Amino acid sequence: MNTQQDEQDQHPTPPVGTVVMIQESPISSTSTSSITSRHASRIRPRAAMFDMEEVQLTLDQMRIKEQTIYKRTECDNELHCLWRKMLLEWMYFVVDHCKLQRPSVAAAAFFLDVCMSRGLCQTREDHQLAAATSLQLALKTVDTAVIKLEKLVKLGRGQFTEDDVADMERRILKELSWHVHPPSTYCFLRQYELLIPNGVSDLAKEMMEEVTKIVAELTVLEDQYLRYDPSVLGYATMLLGLEMIPEDVIPVYLRQCFFVRMSAVANLDSSSPIVLEVFDRLQISLDESCNLETVLDAVAARSCQAGIDDDLERYQSKLSRSDIHHTAGTHFSPRDVKVRIGRGGSFGSYDSMSAPSVSP
Repeated sequence: MNTQQDEQDQHPTPPVGTVVMIQESPISSTSTSSITSRHASRIRPRAAMFDMEEVQLTLDQMRIKEQTIYKRTECDNELHCLWRKMLLEWMYFVVDHCKLQRPSVAAAAFFLDVCMSRGLCQTREDHQLAAATSLQLALKTVDTAVIKLEKLVKLGRGQFTEDDVADMERRILKELSWHVHPPSTYCFLRQYELLIPNGVSDLAKEMMEEVTKIVAELTVLEDQYLRYDPSVLGYATMLLGLEMIPEDVIPVYLRQCFFVRMSAVANLDSSSPIVLEVFDRLQISLDESCNLETVLDAVAARSCQAGIDDDLERYQSKLSRSDIHHTAGTHFSPRDVKVRIGRGGSFGSYDSMSAPSVSP
């Protein structure tokens, strides 16, 4: 376990309600803060920043931490699971309202899960207080600014006071032993993006980011994904993102190169049972989600911007719900992907698209 990161985990968190600036450490990519605090510069030339050994070291550290000090706990109470989802949706509303970063909710979700699993909240009011405090704590460690405490209390509609938030924060920090940098799905996504081949255009990378950040939110909101490690959730999210993007934008041989890098550096195989299981679950979740149209619109708009299709409506018709609707036993998965790559055939569930044939 890395000494520098342990020191970062043990560093006292600033008082409730303060505005903090996050200073990056040499391995700060293992924490959510280093990954989400510079949203505007996520898409940068990979040739200048890609270091396979550094990425591998970072991923190894993050995977150790997700299995030890940041091990996730499943929610086994149906009512609590319902409350959890409602509270996380409230958090997304708050960060949008305050123009903060949505990935911070992933860290807040971890803190909330700790509260729920370790008996820090029993009543509905306790859960509301824990949610507000978890969000405030996550913003301190992830974002570059926090919500003023008085404003947070107002958003809570009088269910708790400033003193209540301060007391709950102390209790959470004690339970966490001051380990406040959980590696989330977003953290792993940012590392996996470094393994995307340089031949993939910046526009294609932006498309991947738009799709994966929407899919990643499903892994935060739905309690069924608590049983899986964020490293696996991140890879399955990347695979689903590739599935949604046409072959015109990311050719087959570049996808295959990414699979090889993931296997070598991240030690994850796209055909492993656990990855396939999560991939199938994500397909179902996305198909049932109201965010599906948002994903399709984003892909269609970016593809038109790239000049792949001059007619946005015509392209969107290719990406209709009927084209990607999946039922049990008929999902397109990485199994199918690897078979089609071997044949030099088309990738993903959009076989009707007229994509150029590219040989590895």
